[in-house]
Amino acid sequence: MTDISSLPADAVKFSNAVRNYWSIESMHWVLDVVFDEDSNRTRKEHSPENLSLLRKFALNILRNIETEKTMSGPRKRAKAMTDETFLDLVVKHTFLA
Repeated sequence: MTDISSLPADAVKFSNAVRNYWSIESMHWVLDVVFDEDSNRTRKEHSPENLSLLRKFALNILRNIETEKTMSGPRKRAKAMTDETFLDLVVKHTFLA
């Protein structure tokens, strides 16, 4: 086993690795905040991967919806569940854009 401090220092590679790590962590944090992903206990066959893809798809749809007021992901999700007009906007934006 090699200690990380004994590896050759390459600032560019290291900074890219750190940036990549935190961009992934940031995405997982957003998925957890918007979809409460950490509490999901789906384990059978390909279900976790399928749900993850659907959540990422839905997250990108919600991010691309323009609203008159600044709305967070969880608020957009809640509004789409309770407001048919907003849901129509989401569907039209997704499939007719």
